[in-house]
Amino acid sequence: MEEIILKHAPSCWTKSTIVGQYELSANELNDISAEVKRAIRSTHLKISSIKRYQNVYDYGQVLIREQLLTVINPGIQYYRVRRFFVLAKHRLTAGLDYNLDYRRIGRCSELTFRKEVAPSDSSEVLIVVQIITDNLNLSSIQPKNNADYFIDYIVEFQD
Repeated sequence: MEEIILKHAPSCWTKSTIVGQYELSANELNDISAEVKRAIRSTHLKISSIKRYQNVYDYGQVLIREQLLTVINPGIQYYRVRRFFVLAKHRLTAGLDYNLDYRRIGRCSELTFRKEVAPSDSSEVLIVVQIITDNLNLSSIQPKNNADYFIDYIVEFQD
């Protein structure tokens, strides 16, 4: 099953790995870095690292969810957009292991992914997700379940 999903994975993905964090190519780094800089409202923070996160299972769920939504809502166009989520650094492992399940990362309610975020300091990381939506312009999106998105990048900061 992993091989089938990896055939549909983004071209920048390492095709031989199921789950992991990876360094970025120069072009990929420039693109995502510019996108992150537009999204963060904290001017005192500097990006210290950006890593691509690959989880073939979470990505596969998104592919299946996209197809399901297209079948049950044939007149609606769906898109994948990047949105952002600030997470305490000490919760990163649980966030990655459980695809940001709000119960595992110390949240008491559902997640909201935003177009603009304000990380406060280097004790937080920025999680970049791709989420399914039918409206490209929404500034915040609450997923119905964790098959609506997958983690794309992890951004760390220095003060």
